[in-house]
Amino acid sequence: MQSRIGRTAITEEDYDRAFKLVATYLKEAPSIKNQILRELTGLNYDQAIKFFARAVRARALNKRGRGSGTHYVAPART
Repeated sequence: MQSRIGRTAITEEDYDRAFKLVATYLKEAPSIKNQILRELTGLNYDQAIKFFARAVRARALNKRGRGSGTHYVAPART
C-alpha cells in the first residue's frame, strides 16, 4: 500500500473506497472509531477526520461521544 503520510486531503476515490469499507464493517460492529477506520483504509488521522466530517454532513453516519470516546454509527433506518 502506498504511504499517505503528509497527505491531508481526501480524494473522492479515497472517500468512496473508505465508505464501502465502513459500511461493510458496520454490518458486523455497532460503531466505528477513527483508529479502526485508519487500520481498514490506510488513511492518516487528518484524512479520517475529514472522512467522518463529510459522512456526518451527508447524514451517512451519526457521531456519538466526544474526545477519545467519539465513535460513529449508521443512521437508524425508518
